[in-house]
Amino acid sequence: MRGAAVGDDPSSLVGPEDWIWDSSALVHFARADRCTDLSHLVGGQAARHLVTPVVYDELTRHHLAETILNAGWVLLEDANHDLLGALAILLELSSQLDVRGPHNLGEATVLAVAERAGATAVVDDRSAHSVGRSRGVRVVRTLRLIGEAVDAGHLTPHAAQSWILDLDHHEARLPGRVISDFSGWWAENRRRL
Repeated sequence: MRGAAVGDDPSSLVGPEDWIWDSSALVHFARADRCTDLSHLVGGQAARHLVTPVVYDELTRHHLAETILNAGWVLLEDANHDLLGALAILLELSSQLDVRGPHNLGEATVLAVAERAGATAVVDDRSAHSVGRSRGVRVVRTLRLIGEAVDAGHLTPHAAQSWILDLDHHEARLPGRVISDFSGWWAENRRRL
């Protein structure tokens, strides 16, 4: 089973309130057994949380697709509803992100769907984040989600640091200082994310 899919009827098309996720954040949170915690960071949003078929395939290669989709808050996005519009954007992004085979293809599909729909892209890759922002896409990183949760009082600084250590233990690519001092790092970097 490929999980729940967003269908082809017009009410289920991807829209500006939706979040399109790349695999990087989901993989590391799933490996750290923190999918439910991640859902609480974004659970207050009146939005759907979607992955593209390419990202689903990436999650499958990591043996985590079912774990993530079965958590119940992430859906498989059916991008066939506007293939031509998203395809033109995907071709441009493929060049900008230097997509070769599967390398950067997930990020490119996430950004293409988000750009086409005006949705939010959740992408941790630095170059993909930069390209998305330069194209006017709302792009967020998981470190921003954690920092904003601390700022809003939904997560204590101590709990945030614990999450960071768990993500580091499961091989998330994190800036060195984040691992030892998330609060200090967040205070200095919140505007850049």
